[in-house]
Amino acid sequence: DYAFIGAISPDGVWGKPSLATREKGQRAFDARGRGLVDYVRETLDRAARLKGRASAPQAAPSPSRPGWLEWGPWAIGDGINARSTTVEVERARPHTAILPVAAVEAHGPQLPVGCDTLIVESIARRAAARLGPGTYLLPTIPFGSSTHLRGTPGTADLAPDTLRLVIQDIAVALHETGIHRIAVIGGPGLAAGTTVIPFGNFIVKAAVRQLNHEYPGMDAIWVQPLAAAAPALAQIFESVADDVHAGEVDTSLAMAVCPGSVGAPADDHIPPARRDDLDLVPLTTLSPTTVWGRPSLATRAKGEAALAAAAEATARYIAGTLDTLGRMKKDGR
Repeated sequence: DYAFIGAISPDGVWGKPSLATREKGQRAFDARGRGLVDYVRETLDRAARLKGRASAPQAAPSPSRPGWLEWGPWAIGDGINARSTTVEVERARPHTAILPVAAVEAHGPQLPVGCDTLIVESIARRAAARLGPGTYLLPTIPFGSSTHLRGTPGTADLAPDTLRLVIQDIAVALHETGIHRIAVIGGPGLAAGTTVIPFGNFIVKAAVRQLNHEYPGMDAIWVQPLAAAAPALAQIFESVADDVHAGEVDTSLAMAVCPGSVGAPADDHIPPARRDDLDLVPLTTLSPTTVWGRPSLATRAKGEAALAAAAEATARYIAGTLDTLGRMKKDGR
């Protein structure tokens, strides 16, 4: 409570790591999992009884899945990332951090609600590999700001101000460790979008702007991969101009990153509206299924080509924009 752990233990170790074994870790992991399940069930049942409600039905336990380190924030490949130790990060001395932000929201009847998270993670991982040494890839923040889809089943999001503060807190924490170049991937964006106005997670632009003004020694930028790759994606997809949500683009990308989670094709739907109408009404007002596009045109091959194009464009945009911003700030000081 009174000092940083480094003042107590310079190596940051308080314990006996020499006694560690993989078997102990697996047993502890399994025991903690079982204990957590039991605690959650018992506590929710007790809360329901105290409030005079019926207890929730007990679901059958899911079989354990091997290879749990191969998904989510751990499936982030080589380089400096969340699987690196503090010693490895210090030795690598990264100068740039990539912070991906996604969304958990309805994506039509055919796509998982975590579709954006899986797509953003995949693009961020490839972009970090292209940027090479000196890049620190952070785990993707799955929750974005989905105000246009609030209330749809499966959607879970953060208020815009909350998301802004989360991004800024992480950026400042990185700044304090000596990483002064921060690239926020603010969701996938639109294949027909621009790198000037974000689509979805709009608050990311404001967060980055405030960071640059309040921390002159920090170079912070935002990018949305599909917008950065717009010229290339126009050559891959057939309906870019009409594609807004859960259409040809999202469905193709999902076929590439999580084919087993893509359901039967949804009906195409292009509402008689403009994209900026989403600033005024929820998406379900314009499309009850949340589909705005032509998912019938989606293919896995298009998705794989789009992933490669988006990663290349994102890496190029991050490197070029951070270099330009650094020069501008240097010349202005």
